[in-house]
Amino acid sequence: MSLLGTPIKISTRIFVSLGFVFALAAVLTMILVRDELQRQALSEAEDKAQIILNNEAALFDFFTHELRPRLLKFTEPFRPADYFDPTWMSATYALREVEQRFKSISSHPYLEKMATIGARNPANEADEYERNFIVKLNADPLLVKKTEVGMLDGQPYFILLRRGWDMDESCLMCHGDPQDAPVGMVKRYGSEAGFNRDIDKAHTAISVRVPLNEPYAEAEDFSIRLSGLFLSILASLFLVQHLLQKRLLFNPLQKIRAKALQIAASDRHLGERIDPPGGRELSELTEAFNIMSNGLKIRVSEREAAEEALQKAHSLLEKRVERRTSELSLAYEKLKLEIEEKNRVQEALIDERDFVESLINTAHAIILVLDSEGRIVRFNPYLEELSGYSLDEVRGKDWFDIFLLPSDRKRLRGVFLTPAKQVRGYVNRILTKDGHERQIEWHNESLSRLDGNRVGILSIGQDITERKKAEEALKLSEARLRALYSQLLTTQEEERREIAKEVHDSIGSPLAGLKIGLENVLIQTQKAPRKRTDSDSLRALADLAQHAMRECRRIMTDLRPTVLDDYGIVATIGWFCDRLQTVNPGISIENRILVTEKEVPESLRIVLFRIVQEAINNAVRHSWAATITVSLVRYDDSLELEVRDDGCGFDLKSVLGRKDPEGGIGISNMMERTELSGGTFRIESKQAEGTTVSARWAL
Repeated sequence: MSLLGTPIKISTRIFVSLGFVFALAAVLTMILVRDELQRQALSEAEDKAQIILNNEAALFDFFTHELRPRLLKFTEPFRPADYFDPTWMSATYALREVEQRFKSISSHPYLEKMATIGARNPANEADEYERNFIVKLNADPLLVKKTEVGMLDGQPYFILLRRGWDMDESCLMCHGDPQDAPVGMVKRYGSEAGFNRDIDKAHTAISVRVPLNEPYAEAEDFSIRLSGLFLSILASLFLVQHLLQKRLLFNPLQKIRAKALQIAASDRHLGERIDPPGGRELSELTEAFNIMSNGLKIRVSEREAAEEALQKAHSLLEKRVERRTSELSLAYEKLKLEIEEKNRVQEALIDERDFVESLINTAHAIILVLDSEGRIVRFNPYLEELSGYSLDEVRGKDWFDIFLLPSDRKRLRGVFLTPAKQVRGYVNRILTKDGHERQIEWHNESLSRLDGNRVGILSIGQDITERKKAEEALKLSEARLRALYSQLLTTQEEERREIAKEVHDSIGSPLAGLKIGLENVLIQTQKAPRKRTDSDSLRALADLAQHAMRECRRIMTDLRPTVLDDYGIVATIGWFCDRLQTVNPGISIENRILVTEKEVPESLRIVLFRIVQEAINNAVRHSWAATITVSLVRYDDSLELEVRDDGCGFDLKSVLGRKDPEGGIGISNMMERTELSGGTFRIESKQAEGTTVSARWAL
């Protein structure tokens, strides 16, 4: 570095550099202080605006939900139909009057209003800022508020805009059809402004504006005063450090420099001392310079002696070279053997590489190598045959852009390029060159250097397209089987209903007639004592007919209880529980039916009865329970059935896993009925803790 061809001193460079650093620090400090003060002013303005907004909200909430409803109710008996007083019937009018009275008491520069488009009062008419915000509210239902700094009449303001209160049906009396509004309101405001509002749209916005002129001016003034003080302090520190550097650093260095120039000009100055200055570092430097000067003087005198010693050493060196040459010959022979061993290792590595290459080329699976960015490094002939692309055709290109569907690229790039070491069993589709899709199951391994840095991915894939097709066909077949089973259950219930009806009409009625006829004949026979034997025979026939009628009723009930069709599921469950309670007096059967008949869909009634029938019968036959509880509850979006007993319980896995035909048939039937009707089935049982059967249907 030079100025007009003359090198600049180090002291001058340091002086200029430090001056620039101090000046830059002062400027940056001033800028940061001013920006921080302005940011703080904005934060305070936003807090003030939020307080004003909350006050407006509290006043509006009190007026609309407390004051106005009570006054309307109080004046309802004597208030004329066309009466309208905005003082207590219009929330906007009341808020505006409160604001004006507040301003008359306490002068403040803040601006706030309830802004609307097409306002009845000009003071509430939305300006350009507020109008645009109301339009955005209708375009974006999630938008609630907006803040910004804007210029109004050439002055900066902090502007806070918030969504106004939504209208409900009660608001339409004053903002709907003018013909439905109070006559006094129409006379006061006319039949245009504020009417024909849509309650599904936003019509109002609360606008609060806080002036920023004074806070900005205060921030600017404070930053200037603070920066001036900081500059004065920095300038003083700069001059002090410059004087100290000159006295303690540069003057001692100048002495050392002058003595070094004398030594460079003549060897006779070697060994001359320089008095050490104050300060440890410079004192050590001066002492080191004196030692170096004295050492150089000694070395000059020793140089001639060294030249003589050099001649002697030369002859000695020649002998050592001869000895070293023989040692190098031995080392050469050893190195030759090591090279031969290395060649053998390289040949073995080549053979192993060729073997691995053969495995890759003949493997009946995809072997793919990608770099860390997802570009193709290599893949085997199997993928070439499967996809139609040759390796040379796509080498170095992005795997995801060529082989994956556009909808899958972003998601699968994250899966393949994840930092995880392994990805196992991940399935996705690839596109072949002719546009066909193939399903591939991947097993990925990260490729890393010895230092742990990831360099790529090794992916091994298996084409499972045909397997997936077979799985889909199996799922379709299972769905068809479920549909057939559902149809079978429906047909079975219809058949049971018809059989029960036929038994009732074809057998029950004749048996009843037979019983009545036999009883009449029996009465007549009993009046003639001579025919006592015939009377006993007729009594036996009448008892047999009565037994046949009871059996007919039992069979009809098991097939299809008529009470279900006549009175519904609620009565049927109560009847069934009472019937079993009578037959099994040692068991307490409780039913907690908390639904009405209309709350149970028609299609679920027979399903509910069959599950209750099967669950209670199982508990009676197998659980040794003392109490059985049946509950049916309707929630907002679901219907839930639960049958609980306090019996001995059982091992659910062992029952469902039995090989005999009877193993778990009842449980399977309940589960099938629930799932085929769109519900979810669950059974819980522990030995000595009882069993709970529950089913739930979404409504």
